[in-house]
Amino acid sequence: DLPFDQGLCEGENFNKPGSNSNKYIEIPIIVESGSVVSIPNNFASFNGYLADENYFADCGGGGSSSSSIDSSYIDSLVQYYVSNNTIGGCNIDPFYPDGMEGVDYTNINITNSTPYTVPANKTFYLYTNYSSGLYINGQLGNVINGDHFFPIPVGEGIEINLSNGSIAGYLIDKKFDVINYLGGGTNYTVPNDMYLYVLHAPTSISINSFNSIGPLNMNYNNARSPLVFQPGDIISSSFGISGLLIPIDYCNQTGSTSINSSNSGGSCDIEFPDGLSSTIVSESISSSDTYSVPTGKSLYITQASIGSNGGANSLKIDGVEIISLYGQGSITEWVSNSGVIIASSGSVISSVSNSLGYCQINGLLVNEGVEVIAEEISSSDTYSVQAGKSLYITQASIGSNGGTNSLKIDGVEIISLYGQGSITEWVSNSGVIIAPSGSIISSGTSNLGQCQINGYLVDSNYFSNCNGGGSSGGSSSSTPNKLIYTIDGF
Repeated sequence: DLPFDQGLCEGENFNKPGSNSNKYIEIPIIVESGSVVSIPNNFASFNGYLADENYFADCGGGGSSSSSIDSSYIDSLVQYYVSNNTIGGCNIDPFYPDGMEGVDYTNINITNSTPYTVPANKTFYLYTNYSSGLYINGQLGNVINGDHFFPIPVGEGIEINLSNGSIAGYLIDKKFDVINYLGGGTNYTVPNDMYLYVLHAPTSISINSFNSIGPLNMNYNNARSPLVFQPGDIISSSFGISGLLIPIDYCNQTGSTSINSSNSGGSCDIEFPDGLSSTIVSESISSSDTYSVPTGKSLYITQASIGSNGGANSLKIDGVEIISLYGQGSITEWVSNSGVIIASSGSVISSVSNSLGYCQINGLLVNEGVEVIAEEISSSDTYSVQAGKSLYITQASIGSNGGTNSLKIDGVEIISLYGQGSITEWVSNSGVIIAPSGSIISSGTSNLGQCQINGYLVDSNYFSNCNGGGSSGGSSSSTPNKLIYTIDGF
């Protein structure tokens, strides 16, 4: 599993001198053996980890398969990961903590007089970012306000108020108890049989009266790992904290299900469905200096940066713009991907700029598996998910140079933006977006070039053996209730 580790600058210089200085990567940069990592000034740092070049050699995907799996090998893997994980092998996806089955995307108009109450036995995960004015249970408290990277969980029975506007997110059957701590410096003690898995905290958290952990939001594109507090920890904060209580027993079960020897899917990581590899690609790209994905391979771009000091620039796959930027001209501005970008076998990766140094990519080459999708969307140029398939959008961008724009699934706005009109502004997804069979994906503008999606299409049951919960279904090998999977978490 590739975690949300922070890093800066691989030989291809992902944060240029003279650009906005407060930038952090959102997905790890991968540096191969013998590379030199340099920092162009005294105001940058990086953090990460070293591993053998073949460290992820056994993390391949494989797509649909009916091949037999050696149960003794699976047993050894299970025991290794359980014995080497201080939390008992628990895996929680911070974007879909309750799983992916039954996700119900919604966009709700609310006011102070017509608030929204989360239904019983449900959890609402909030996507929308409001800098102020968003209340829960009539108290502002900076609980669910502010910039955030992960969806913010709001528990059943909680009332959400807003002076006037809409909130977007998804509803799902409740799996874990939600904590929406209101702040004010009061102490909260984590129950003795639980872990507290924090997904949002606008300001620092005090732990056991003396340690302090920085805020868990996304300032200046800073993506951080969720915080995990131990049973009995006493925490407090001047602002709110939103997270989930994860039972110790759930983690001791490895948070897993049985494994079926006729596995219908490949890797259980929704960002890397074809698995991982040790083949690293780092390239500078321009309109003429392009990169072609080798035959039989797929390229998973974990970090991409494009820059401009005036005019438009974009990263393209086979001519489809995946991430875009319109620079002001006074300084070189930069934007990066918010999710993994996937390019299929034979695809040509290019940029708008004819100068090298304004577009860089870094990622992994893996054996070709899932069907890759890269599309430009408008209100009339829509994309329909094939019957029996599900679309996993790992990277989505919408732009506007005046008025509203949004990415929609069956008319439900998933990402929204209101442009100011002077320049084209852009926003991206903060997690993998999933569209089920038969869904229609559209945007709020009639103009092509202001909504792009990239991801992959798989059978609807591709991840059917990757459920959490510790219960099993279907035939299993000699290791019931044990499946190791590598969705980002702890």
